[in-house]
Amino acid sequence: MQRFALIVGGTVRRVSLTQPHPSALPVEFPELLVTPDTHSISLNPAEQWTVHPEKVVATYTLTERDFEAEAAEAEQQRQQAIADLAAYRFEAETGGLTLPNGTVILSDRESQSLLSSAFQSLSEPFFDSIDWKANGEWITVTVDEIKPITQAMARHVQACFTAERQAFDGIMSGNSADYKSVFDEALSAILSPN
Repeated sequence: MQRFALIVGGTVRRVSLTQPHPSALPVEFPELLVTPDTHSISLNPAEQWTVHPEKVVATYTLTERDFEAEAAEAEQQRQQAIADLAAYRFEAETGGLTLPNGTVILSDRESQSLLSSAFQSLSEPFFDSIDWKANGEWITVTVDEIKPITQAMARHVQACFTAERQAFDGIMSGNSADYKSVFDEALSAILSPN
């Protein structure tokens, strides 16, 4: 596609697809003997192009690519995305969960451990029932009452790790920018009642 350059005082002032003035000169974009595989190529501002009596020649800045630096930067970004993803999963894992009846259950690591221990104690059975404090009130629970809560907790925690793994796989395949939405979509799909 032909472009034209309007020259004022020996410098390109405007580039257009149509000839804005009879004195405008055609612009030539020289073929480059390098590729983006080996060099960073950027078109210089029009004011820096070379003006000849019959034409204007566009100029470029070519910078040889530093593949080691690019690889190091990509690895650093990947490692940061992995660390950020782990923190994002931890937040989801320990942020609590809501049971089908609307009861909110704490899911921090201590709560996970206490619930698992209580379920194990009732399952062995070391006890037929245990006293449990929930929302500031004392209740007595049996294995049949605590089992669905323990299952919901285990499902929630495992879903968080499975979603993290799916987002991790995306990061490792080069898609680190969108890890949160990959995690959120995976977690939602895993936990959906379907």
